[in-house]
Order: sequence, then C-alpha cells, then structure tokens
Amino acid sequence: MNKKIFSFFIFFLLAGCITQRENQPSQPIIGQHEPDTVLQEAERWLGQATMNTADVINGIISNQGPPDAYIMGEEAAASLGAGVRYGVGDIYLKDGTSQEIYWRGPSIGVDVGINAGRVFILIYGANNVTQLYQRFGGIEGSLFIVGGISHAYHQNGDITVVPVRLGVGLRSGANIGFLEFLPEPSRNPVF
Repeated sequence: MNKKIFSFFIFFLLAGCITQRENQPSQPIIGQHEPDTVLQEAERWLGQATMNTADVINGIISNQGPPDAYIMGEEAAASLGAGVRYGVGDIYLKDGTSQEIYWRGPSIGVDVGINAGRVFILIYGANNVTQLYQRFGGIEGSLFIVGGISHAYHQNGDITVVPVRLGVGLRSGANIGFLEFLPEPSRNPVF
C-alpha cells in the first residue's frame, strides 16, 4: 500500500473517531438500566450495522445482570506491539445523572493496527463516577478488517467494566493493558 494512502487512512480514522454524539438522549431517564432498555440504548448508539450487537449485549447481561451504569462514547486506538487507546463519552447512572468522562490506556502484546469507532461500556459495582477514576486491567483480542465488533472484561476490585466496541480499521491480535477513567482529557497514555 502506498505510504501516502496509508498515512491518510490512519489520519482519517484518528481524526474521525471523536465526533458529535447527536444520538444520545437529551435527558437521562431514571431507572433506564433494565436489560431491555440497556439493549435498546446500545443498539441505538452502536447501530444495527451488525446482527451480533444484540447477541453480545444480551450475553453480557445474562452473565453479569443489569449494569449499574453505562457509557456511550467514541475512541481511537493504535498498536504496533505496544499500543494506546483514548476515548470520550457520557456516563449514565441509575439515579438519572450523567456527565462527560474520558479514558485512556496503554497495552502490550502481539497486536498490530489501528481502529476507531463507537463504544458502549457496561459498568458493574460502581454507584458513582468517582469510583471509576482508577485503572482497570484486562486482556483483549480483536480483529478489525474494515469493520468489526469486540468486547472485553476489565476489573479492579469489585468493579467490572465491559467495553463493547463497534469500529472500523485494520487491526488484529491480542494484548494486555488497562483502561483508566479520568474527569478530564489527557494526552499521556500512562500517567
């Protein structure tokens, strides 16, 4: 592949990943964390571009139960053995409150490529946003060839976060790393 085309493709993926989130509800709905409602929100946010979206969300809810909170957002990631991920979204809590939240994280593994897209993160064991401002370790595997869906479990103590990603890119492999949630954006993937 021509270097200019490849560079343009990478720039397009990274620049386009953090976009307007016009599909989000304008007012959070109290009690919206029932399984059917969570599934509807996930499908509305991720789109019905893949038949597997409902299967993935239903499988997670069957194993973990209804989430305590969820995040609808966008992220971009790249890796060449060592990788980095950045994201931004809005978190919705059971009490009806919502706010903007950011995340980042490094990874290392046999993982090569770049991907960007929308993410729907189910959160278990957290009653407020400040409980999320820490690192959650996890192992991921992904295969994005133009488009794909993936999910992974990240845990710290009693809190589990499950990102479900629907994105585009060219990426394949497995890695180990962490997600760290932040109240403000950070360019540094580790500190």
